[in-house]
Amino acid sequence: MSTLAAVNVSVTFGSITGLDAVSVSIGSGDRIGVIAPNGVGKSTSCSRYWRANSSLTPAR
Repeated sequence: MSTLAAVNVSVTFGSITGLDAVSVSIGSGDRIGVIAPNGVGKSTSCSRYWRANSSLTPAR
């Protein structure tokens, strides 16, 4: 069972697509890391999920 699930999340900035149909499922107690090149939407993805669920907090 997922604690966090987001399906087909898309974000646009004017005419620029930042995320296009991104899905994620994270279970309770899971820890994840996101490693990818600059400019591919890592921060945008995390920000979108945190705003959608205010009980999520990034690990420090």
